[in-house]
Amino acid sequence: MLIERARDHVLVRADDSHEAPRPARSLWPVGIIAALIFVAGVQTAFVIIASDNAPVLESETAYADALEYDEVIAARRAAAALGYTARVDVTPDAVTYRLTDAAGAPITGLTGALVYRRADTRAADAAHPFAEATPGVYRAARPAAAGLFRVDARLAPATGTPWLDRRDLVLP
Repeated sequence: MLIERARDHVLVRADDSHEAPRPARSLWPVGIIAALIFVAGVQTAFVIIASDNAPVLESETAYADALEYDEVIAARRAAAALGYTARVDVTPDAVTYRLTDAAGAPITGLTGALVYRRADTRAADAAHPFAEATPGVYRAARPAAAGLFRVDARLAPATGTPWLDRRDLVLP
């Protein structure tokens, strides 16, 4: 390295070996700051997305619904004690339940309804009465909408314990 002094007009060569070594810069602080900025950006994006999609309020009377559900649980246990077996068939125009007892005999003389519920929209919810097509075979109309439905069947004799069934069905 050449250094020229203006007053002496003398060229002096500085020897590089006498200079103190320059410490290498660490990139860790830059990496940590970049990671923190990235995490803050992702968190901000999640907050924006969450605030745009408000949760759907399922029920305004959750406590009363829970008490009612306790009654439903008791009714399902009583229905299970009946020992009925159901075979469900889905056709383009109806849902059919074939009910038999533990011995395989058809269960006749029941009345009730089939309630369809969709998780994504309440617009497709419907309730259709059962009609006994043949002994032990109960048919209910189905909604026009296709998709995944939770169906609740309730069939009861004139007196006695009603039979309950809940299942998820895909309607074509």
